[in-house]
Amino acid sequence: GADILLALDISQSMLAKDVSPSRLEQAKTFAQNLVQALEGERIGLIFFAGDAFPQMPLSTDYDALIMFIRNAGPEFIADQGTAAVSAIELTSRMFESNSPAGRGLVIISDGENHGEAVVPQARKARSDGLVIHTVSVGETAGANIPLKTGGYKRDGMGQVVRTKANPAFLSELAKAGGGDAFEAGKGASEVKALVKELNR
Repeated sequence: GADILLALDISQSMLAKDVSPSRLEQAKTFAQNLVQALEGERIGLIFFAGDAFPQMPLSTDYDALIMFIRNAGPEFIADQGTAAVSAIELTSRMFESNSPAGRGLVIISDGENHGEAVVPQARKARSDGLVIHTVSVGETAGANIPLKTGGYKRDGMGQVVRTKANPAFLSELAKAGGGDAFEAGKGASEVKALVKELNR
């Protein structure tokens, strides 16, 4: 069997609507379909933005897992940004050291603004026995980030912030982690392909 952690990006850039209905909603749909397709495996859940925290330990309680995914949003983490490196670091504390099960991490993100340290961290995690797969959401052309209060997010200079998805970076991250890169927008066929890889 396999122990699998899902790391879901809940940064504000995931609210962009360059894919329908939004990056975050597309990511959540993909994650829910993945959980259902992996029934029988133990799955845990991590939320990350500028920091990462464990939302649910490794478990076979799929109903609870899907409920947490469905309710996910940027308000869960005060520290905004996108730091996948913190999600990778967190996995080492969430896996049981004496478990014989294979270990997989699935990072679902728009790939924006991950910082320099994440690829070396992925290589280190791979050498410790973890396989990292990535799932990209969003378009490289970019989009504005809508606010709940109306209008769009602006930077310190008052300019509207454009967020551009970076699937090329996520592909590099998966390669460093010994896994493969997938696209949430491809739907069921991509879930099936990812499950096949995780079953290895």
